[in-house]
Amino acid sequence: MKSPHYLWVKALPALALALILPSPSSVLAGDSVIVFNEVHYHPVDEENDTEWIELHSLMGVDVDMSNWELRGGIAYSFPEGTVVPGNGYLLVAADPAHPGLRGQGALGPFTGSLANNGETIRLVNNSERTMDELNYGDEGDWPVGADGLGSTLSKRVEGSADSRPFNWQASPEPGGTPGQPNLPEGPRPPTVHTLLTLTADWKYREEDRAPPADWQTRTFEDSDWPTGSGALFAGNPSNTTATGLETDSIALRRAWVEFKVPVGVMRVGRMPSNWGMGLLANDGNGHDDLFGDNQNYTTYDRVLFATRPIAIAQKIMGQEDSEIPLFIAVAYDRLV
Repeated sequence: MKSPHYLWVKALPALALALILPSPSSVLAGDSVIVFNEVHYHPVDEENDTEWIELHSLMGVDVDMSNWELRGGIAYSFPEGTVVPGNGYLLVAADPAHPGLRGQGALGPFTGSLANNGETIRLVNNSERTMDELNYGDEGDWPVGADGLGSTLSKRVEGSADSRPFNWQASPEPGGTPGQPNLPEGPRPPTVHTLLTLTADWKYREEDRAPPADWQTRTFEDSDWPTGSGALFAGNPSNTTATGLETDSIALRRAWVEFKVPVGVMRVGRMPSNWGMGLLANDGNGHDDLFGDNQNYTTYDRVLFATRPIAIAQKIMGQEDSEIPLFIAVAYDRLV
């Protein structure tokens, strides 16, 4: 009698084959003794000679990389005697002598350049076997901070051969950590990238027709556009001076109280002014009026007393309130 296992294999040969044969990603991971660990593909200065890649050894022993090659958008052949120390790092740069890589023992220069919008780069050993492959991009799940904003494309888990987007991030350190661990141990403060200052100047157009279609691209030539102060503020614009510096951290702009008295209503405080016909129309609630002062956001200090004389008289005489819409109000206003 045939075993259940034999019958299952005969019934589901495709599934059995999938379980027996390793997936392409696991084959690649098995070969990845040296992996891509950090890539500076889009420098903030847009200069290709500041590009570099960092390799990391997953082995605890030295690895001889003699005659291995980088292929893809860049090309480089590792010279005879190139060795990566166990769990160590190796840099390959467009300009190994760049000041930012000083003291890191960078190799190079490599030829070609790393595409800003993404491409595939491969590490191939001297037996033509792909040891690692990275197909990075600047869209979808790939981190945007590495795309020309000052950070590098940095692997989250250095001991992993997984090159899918979720295992990569924009480096916390501006300019990356060439030749060093991507995430040093210990607590780290948040990284802040200042894109614009409050006093930064802006380029603008004075023409009344649509700008060129490519005006939003980084390479657009706008040198003939006029320059002026920007109209951005941080915090509360009402507390920000023309120089972009905040004045008081807390400023009370308007506040008032309204309370009932035996013969009417009192309202006291600083209120928005919405002009109207009479005190009740100009009630201080700040509703926009097509012709009113509130269009200019004016404010006034007010002391107001309002009463309904007929209703008060009827109450004194013990009669029911006839709800006759007669109001008397007096107020003192001072625009501020």
